[in-house]
Amino acid sequence: MAELRDGIGSLDAATDSPGLVRRLRVMRLPHTGRVPDAQTYGDRRPYAVPDTLAELTGPVSGHVVLPAELGWTGRTDYDLDDPSDAAVLYERILVDAVRAQDITRLVNAGRLRLLWSRLFLPARVRRLWESRFPSLTSAA
Repeated sequence: MAELRDGIGSLDAATDSPGLVRRLRVMRLPHTGRVPDAQTYGDRRPYAVPDTLAELTGPVSGHVVLPAELGWTGRTDYDLDDPSDAAVLYERILVDAVRAQDITRLVNAGRLRLLWSRLFLPARVRRLWESRFPSLTSAA
């Protein structure tokens, strides 16, 4: 019977012939309930934030068509004249854009202030934007 150790427990394998395993036994260490240095994807993911709100010169009304890298879910056309649609568009841009230039050409500073309190954003995205632009918290 061969015994293999992997640092987590032990694995015993009995073989009748090469490649045939009859019995496996895995022993595991008890879970401590704590995983050191664990981070979610959202904690590690880079988010783009422009240097100033004045750079946000995107359209205020009409239809916006997202570029392919931001419209990866299939939906690319948004109506800024519909407040709900505008909010979904801004959520997508703020969460999915990895380049500040995508944000600056698609998002409008005045419109962002109006929508800010209604946007459903990951906590880290909201913190990044509000720490850079405290005026957004007072707009909320």
